[in-house]
Amino acid sequence: MDYRILLRIEAVANGHTDTLTLDNLHLTELPDAVFDLPHLRVLSVRGFGLQSHQGIISLLEKVPAPGSAELAEELKKQEEDLQNELKIPRQLRSLDARIGQLKSLEVLDLGYNQLDYLPDTLGDLVNLRKLIARNNLLSSVPASLSHLPKLELLDIRHNPITTTPEIPRLVVYEEQKNHFRLQKNLAIKQNDFELASWFYKQETQFGLHM
Repeated sequence: MDYRILLRIEAVANGHTDTLTLDNLHLTELPDAVFDLPHLRVLSVRGFGLQSHQGIISLLEKVPAPGSAELAEELKKQEEDLQNELKIPRQLRSLDARIGQLKSLEVLDLGYNQLDYLPDTLGDLVNLRKLIARNNLLSSVPASLSHLPKLELLDIRHNPITTTPEIPRLVVYEEQKNHFRLQKNLAIKQNDFELASWFYKQETQFGLHM
């Protein structure tokens, strides 16, 4: 195991912190030791986000300009390198069902990985407030999420999602965040920047600027 991972897990196990950050460490699965951290409140296992140049390449080919052909060729080479990088297993490919053992977990960030499913046991995380799984390969999320009494944020943007369960608390959350955004914009129009700043902080608290 990577010594950085080991040290961070030990810090949680010894009670020095309740947050475990394993971002960009090329994990394809969670280490077994993670599931033995009953007091863990925040777990972040973000992969690395790779930016595709395909949109820019298409634009350069459609609207030629001086030097655009050379730039398009260079971006095509970078795009090929990117696709080769994606073939190397450096991101989470699966999430162990034992994740449901972490009963104290409040924030789970799985963004920018290659997960194509989430286990039903996520519904056992009774204290979970924020679940971030953006930029994965998910076509659905488990219906068990609708049982989570404290869930405020479910970020599943940039996934090929076809169905989502009905989660009543998220409906309330959407209403609240839209209210903050509307009030902030009104305050800006009225040049009340102090009030606008307050509403911006509320938006941040509700996860709108993640």
